Amino acid sequence: MEKAKKKISVQTVGCRLNQYESEKIAAQLYPFGFERANSNEAADIYIINTCTVTHKADADCRSMIRRASRQNPNSKIVVTGCYVDNDPTLIEGMEAVDLIVRNQQKDEISTIVPGRFPDLFTEEPDKSCSTMVSNFFDHNRAWLKVSDGCNQWCTFCIIPTVRGRIKNRPALEIIDEINMLVENGYNEVVLTGVHIGHYKNSKSEPMMRNLASLCRFIISETDLPRLRISSIEPQTVRKELVEVYAESKGRICRHMHLPLQAGSSRILRAMQRPYDQKTYIGRVESVKAAVPNTTVG
Repeated sequence: MEKAKKKISVQTVGCRLNQYESEKIAAQLYPFGFERANSNEAADIYIINTCTVTHKADADCRSMIRRASRQNPNSKIVVTGCYVDNDPTLIEGMEAVDLIVRNQQKDEISTIVPGRFPDLFTEEPDKSCSTMVSNFFDHNRAWLKVSDGCNQWCTFCIIPTVRGRIKNRPALEIIDEINMLVENGYNEVVLTGVHIGHYKNSKSEPMMRNLASLCRFIISETDLPRLRISSIEPQTVRKELVEVYAESKGRICRHMHLPLQAGSSRILRAMQRPYDQKTYIGRVESVKAAVPNTTVG
């Protein structure tokens, strides 16, 4: 009789970047013989990937931890993400939590978690099992992290505190991951990160000067039908990016999300936002002039 596989539940609060990182965490643990639990199944390990951008997000994280504990009181509960980095003492005070992993430790989960719970990790990892993100549980669209962190320090935002400074992924690594996603049947990949408009990796990859360079590289080196740019700061929508967008002939989706916190330049300055009303309108107009059927939202 085949031995039942251990179950892992990865639950996420928050942004697309968190969604991607949750799938990365799952991919790191699959080689140890785990399979994904459905939402109505009890799991042996719960990974709760948290958010702290609002008070409601904080409350949702606590609720998710309590729900996991009720679903399987004998499970191990691992909590990671921005809520942890904002104030780990809030999580440490919850009896149900067995392990806390900081944001900067997420890439080490395949070492940290087995080391903490050896009784659940009795098998050697299957080295033939890729730890690259190649599938998105219950989603037909894939997210792909190109960068993390932010150097902006706007007055209202906690992200630089919990995510740190900007860190960009190598373009070749991004290409490999997209090609694997395409092989697995994904037709659309969404580039995500905290501040993707500041992407560059020119120190180790001289051609990767900016996000436009990365988009051009993806279009030339993959067969991905649709590339979508997630939320991007308006001041980073420069001429070269608009040109690549227009030249892609629809492979870059005809949609841009340009966040606008206020319509008043005075308020934007008080927020320490790096653009004003005139800059925002100008960038929207440049995109619409290049590709008139673009949806900006």
